Amino acid sequence: MLIKDLKSFHAIYLINLSTWYNFEASLISIFVFTVSNNIPTNEGNLFLIQKILIANRGEIAVRIIRACKEMGITSVAIFSEADRHALHVKKADESYRIGSDPLSGYLNAHRIVNTAVTARCDAIHPGYGFLSENPELAAICKRRGIKFIGPDDTVISRMGDKVQARKAMIEAGVPVIPGSEGNVKDLSEAVVIAQSIGYPIMLKAT
Repeated sequence: MLIKDLKSFHAIYLINLSTWYNFEASLISIFVFTVSNNIPTNEGNLFLIQKILIANRGEIAVRIIRACKEMGITSVAIFSEADRHALHVKKADESYRIGSDPLSGYLNAHRIVNTAVTARCDAIHPGYGFLSENPELAAICKRRGIKFIGPDDTVISRMGDKVQARKAMIEAGVPVIPGSEGNVKDLSEAVVIAQSIGYPIMLKAT
């Protein structure tokens, strides 16, 4: 995976190693190669992630923890009061309570990043669900110097909007199926577009 920022002339190369359990990937970004002196490294131009906070719970958190153990990475779990005896809390090298509410703590991006900073983590893995598709967590990680294991916040924002995602794919030259260029205003417009592209059609909510 190659990420290029042409404005600042930074190039960050991520080698992603995946550990698969039950046909699902626990994706851990292990090495970050950088050609920028502005990005700290712990051995020349080689940056080794040593500690990851898993911003999730349950089965996905357990999988990521297993991957971390196999790769020699310290794992940090978060838990609500209701999850204090959960398996992911017991399996992780460290664990931090994020509140009494069974859900809100897992959705509080600022608290999660603050916990990662306090625990001296290098990166945050969002798992799936919760904040994995929320650009706020990725953006806060960027501001606080924590690596977000996933897409850039701008990519998450754009791909989270079906209309913008379609436009992005067209601009990139990716083939897309026929459809409206944006949201359909009313039934009359929907009928006109449907007749022009042909039936059957599918309506998607945005």
